[in-house]
Amino acid sequence: MTIWRSTILRTTMGIGCAGLLAGCLSSGGSGSSRTVVDQSVVDISTVASQALIDAVRNNPSLNVDQVRAWDNAITPIATTLFEDDPITPWSNVPTSGSRTYIGGLELVPNNNNADRVFGVLTAVADFDTEAIGGVGRDFVRIQDGATATGTLTLAAKFFPDNDLTEEFGIRGSLEGDLSGAIQGDVDIDIDGDFADSGSVIYGGGTGTATDGSNVTNVKAALVLSED
Repeated sequence: MTIWRSTILRTTMGIGCAGLLAGCLSSGGSGSSRTVVDQSVVDISTVASQALIDAVRNNPSLNVDQVRAWDNAITPIATTLFEDDPITPWSNVPTSGSRTYIGGLELVPNNNNADRVFGVLTAVADFDTEAIGGVGRDFVRIQDGATATGTLTLAAKFFPDNDLTEEFGIRGSLEGDLSGAIQGDVDIDIDGDFADSGSVIYGGGTGTATDGSNVTNVKAALVLSED
């Protein structure tokens, strides 16, 4: 698969802004001037209960109410990220070991925010191999509670030798089969960056969900906070 290079990443990365997530951001991204600063991001423990965090961390299946609560908890973090666009200097990102992350994944089909689907996302970043692997699950269409069964796999690499003022530091894909609120074989290319000394990962991109001859355009946004 050819990885898509975003020229409008902040438009397609949408979590934030009172449910109209994909429509609240200004354009920007690769090729635009960005300042690389290590600014703090809202901590997940300040916006979610410990019980909810434990459920996301340990429970392989959340109910609709739990997913909606997690969506509400992730929103303040996402708003900070996508409005301020903080980028951690590579010198502050670990060069060895690994970190585990928990967060959220938003899917918006056909630019229709009313059909916005949100799910749990967990991942591990391996700083020895410069790879990120994760799984998105428990997808719920927030407006009506309709679910989408299945999982999406996040596979990404990061590039410590690149120029963060011109390039995104993380590039990868979201792939898998979903059935329900979003239907089909999902294939989405993702760009993103580290924030807050590598304790936060965020990004987004565009792709499709293909169900036979039916192809749905999908925008995605993700936020992960160190567990």
